[in-house]
Amino acid sequence: MTLGKHYREKIAERKQQFDEFKNSGDYDLWPFIDKDQYEQQLKNNPFFLR
Repeated sequence: MTLGKHYREKIAERKQQFDEFKNSGDYDLWPFIDKDQYEQQLKNNPFFLR
């Protein structure tokens, strides 16, 4: 049976995709690419009245 091999390959593929995702920007600030985008959004927060 090749099911074991298939799933090992799929797991390796998903791990590679996740690693690429983590390396594409600051992972802790997701969905923002960088800290500047994050801070800009905090300034424009529509949910708090000033």
